[in-house]
Amino acid sequence: MSDKDKNITDEKKALSDNDVLLRTASMWKYNPIPESPEPFSEYKNSYENSDGTEIIGARVRGKKHKHNGSNCDDWYDCARVSDCVIAAVSDGAGSKVLSRIGARVSCEAVISKLKNEISSVYEMCPDIKDILSRAFDDTEFTSLCSKLAAIVQDSFLAAFSAVENAYKERLDKTEFEEALGRKPDISDYSGTLLAAVLIPVKNGEHFIISLQVGDGITAAVNSREDFSDALKILGTPSSGDFAGETEFLTSKEILRPDSLSSRTKILRGKISTLLLMTDGVADDYYPNHPELLRLYIDLMLNGIIHFPTGAELPKKKKGIFHKNLQTV
Repeated sequence: MSDKDKNITDEKKALSDNDVLLRTASMWKYNPIPESPEPFSEYKNSYENSDGTEIIGARVRGKKHKHNGSNCDDWYDCARVSDCVIAAVSDGAGSKVLSRIGARVSCEAVISKLKNEISSVYEMCPDIKDILSRAFDDTEFTSLCSKLAAIVQDSFLAAFSAVENAYKERLDKTEFEEALGRKPDISDYSGTLLAAVLIPVKNGEHFIISLQVGDGITAAVNSREDFSDALKILGTPSSGDFAGETEFLTSKEILRPDSLSSRTKILRGKISTLLLMTDGVADDYYPNHPELLRLYIDLMLNGIIHFPTGAELPKKKKGIFHKNLQTV
């Protein structure tokens, strides 16, 4: 082949970015949510603002679910106790037809358990903010941390019990057997689970305690810090025995005390936003450190979270705003 013919062939092969986008977009189909027991809606979103603290949540059926005509498997839930915020996120196993039910009931159970237990802590410990602001080696601080860690870990046991009960309650219902073509198993309700408790303490700081089973990300952002220090990731996605495999709440050995303890993370510091997400979001911002800061800025630019005015920016040229929003 001559150089001229080769160039013509290369030109024919080359596609513009727009051509690539149109080509790939046309490959994806939209199929409606199937008739199935306890289907999930196309999307869910929520917004709450109390005392300047916003809680924003959303889930949507992804393009693969739309293409396959399957249900969304994600769920989230949240609650407040005084000025404390509690949040949970779950991603049902994509290979399990009923996993969305496990995702929903596990989130609901974690939030219910944490709300009740944290309410009791606030009542019994009115100086909670003072104690959680103390040095990490202070005996009252370590004692309260241990108590909160136990509460969070117990909430995951409650979540597993809720999934187990959901499985048993539906075991003899024909619509669930028909959906699977066999008798359901508890693994059909498998899902990841991420939960976090955020407590405002002194000096403009927050105390965060979180626990994660499976993939997804829990992260804290302090937008007034320099770019290199603005993001803190709490925990790492946990995987199964094989590459690309994640762990689920129903996985073997997950609920051992030592396993839950090793997954429990604590952070105290100044933050702007706490993020909890499934891998459907986290995987698009990889490597998560520092790419999750791009997600944070994307959310601001799209009006999802507050975009600071000039008066709200640090007086000194410090923080992710000055590095990333200087041309906006």
